[in-house]
Amino acid sequence: MSGSRSLFAAAIFLAAFLLFLVEPMAAKQLLPALGGSAAVWITCLVFFQTALLLAYLYAHWLAQRSHFVLHTALLLLATASAILWTVHSTGLNSTHPIASIFLALGASIGLPFLMLGATSPLLQAWLARLQSGVVPWRLYALSNLASLLALALYPTLVEPHLTLHVQRQLWCCGFAAFALISALLAWKTRAQTQSPSQPEQTAEAPPPATPLLHKLLWVLLPMGAAMELGGVPG
Repeated sequence: MSGSRSLFAAAIFLAAFLLFLVEPMAAKQLLPALGGSAAVWITCLVFFQTALLLAYLYAHWLAQRSHFVLHTALLLLATASAILWTVHSTGLNSTHPIASIFLALGASIGLPFLMLGATSPLLQAWLARLQSGVVPWRLYALSNLASLLALALYPTLVEPHLTLHVQRQLWCCGFAAFALISALLAWKTRAQTQSPSQPEQTAEAPPPATPLLHKLLWVLLPMGAAMELGGVPG
């Protein structure tokens, strides 16, 4: 199981690294048509935050079900979308910049971004299901490390030395490796959870109900942070 745990860690690290690496890359492709104003970057942030929320909803939905085939199919489609992004740039309409930004980002990196954003919570839920008694949430630290590493490397090493086209190609290769590892983990999880030889787990008492105030805070506090982030000019 240690090998599987390493695969879980590798997938989570790659997902966070690629997620925060693609954001400045995707925003940079808009500059020739829309310029580098603060409004362009803020609109990109709104797209990224919305896509990340959808990714978390997808992860929550899939963690409670066993649609491993659907997840694998979406990984394949996301890989195809990433490959298409490396060879074709989506056109922009400068007369309707907000809608154009959402359409361009959604068509180019929408599905890959969704799969990357869903990875950390989804795989940690799968790991908790496979290894009862193991606390997988510490892998969030690995995810945060990968995110900070991507944010530090892009302006210092990636952007100054690589063209945007080469950045896309390398990112696509990284995404293909991520998709392969994630698909392998999906089928390993499917095989182990559906195996008749798997020992039955003892029923545990259900956790106490979460107070409504706590649920509201879980929604409002991240919303406030996202609003503050969008309010800072780029």
